[in-house]
Amino acid sequence: MDHDAKLLRFLRARNFDIEQADEMYQNMLQWRKEMRMDNVLTEDFSTEWPIINRAFPHGYHKVDKYGRPLYIERVGQIKAKELFDNMSDETLLRTHVCQYEELFKVKFPACQRARNRMVETSFTVLDLRGAGYSIMLDTKLQQFIKLFTSCDGNNYPETMGTLVVANAPTIFSMIWPMIRGWLNARTVSKIHITSSNGMEIYKDYFVEEDIPDFLGGKDKAYSVKLGGTLNHEPGPWHDEQVAQANATAAKLATSRALPRNTAPARLDRPTSAPASPPEPVDEAVLMPKMRNYCNGVNIPGLAWLQRQLRDSNATEVS
Repeated sequence: MDHDAKLLRFLRARNFDIEQADEMYQNMLQWRKEMRMDNVLTEDFSTEWPIINRAFPHGYHKVDKYGRPLYIERVGQIKAKELFDNMSDETLLRTHVCQYEELFKVKFPACQRARNRMVETSFTVLDLRGAGYSIMLDTKLQQFIKLFTSCDGNNYPETMGTLVVANAPTIFSMIWPMIRGWLNARTVSKIHITSSNGMEIYKDYFVEEDIPDFLGGKDKAYSVKLGGTLNHEPGPWHDEQVAQANATAAKLATSRALPRNTAPARLDRPTSAPASPPEPVDEAVLMPKMRNYCNGVNIPGLAWLQRQLRDSNATEVS
């Protein structure tokens, strides 16, 4: 995702308050340094993933009509004891943020190139079917939900476009006030809670054939082929053409970073690919530059952000 879009997410998270957005951004940079986030995608979690996927069924499945990836968590099938008995707190958090890094560095770019438009949010479904008291009132699980929610909101803000809590049992109404207290008002406004499978909501965003059957759709891949798991994650990030476009974009970014006399003379790329993003900028100086711009200084490469700031009431898909 380009830097302008990243800046806008932090601005939105702080209601376009420049000072607060600056502080939030700098805290994120410090967190990334302390967590060694630049290396997380290369770490070996081959032992942990099978346990996590079995004890906590979740994953991505295709995209909605706007090109946003659909993320599903089958909360009602969580095996909390198995998860916490076999995973340290640090490992659980690290694998969690690893998936966010993959979302931003692999899935979002693939979705953008597949649709030739900006894609910076996801459509999330929390399926609570089967979630009884043992899950809803699990203290350890609640602690991790709070930890993950805080981590996501502070370091990957404005990533959730729409969230549907489906098949919500009666007991969910007891804990929802507590969960809502962990969230800001902007996030709460994007959440839909229903005791049904949610199809009345999905129909506005998806074709029925792309919704898994356990959510009321016609896609039977999970229940028939894979026993209900969400591991194979079909979507444009697996499309060969899009993968090639992403590889080409990476080469283009590399060529821009080289001295002009050493850059390749020409690099082919699909004609459907969007225009190249602005020249790479050091993230540590992005917010000061943005502040200067907001004070009336014109900064090359932030034209898109300029348009957004001039129309802060512009609506986004929600």
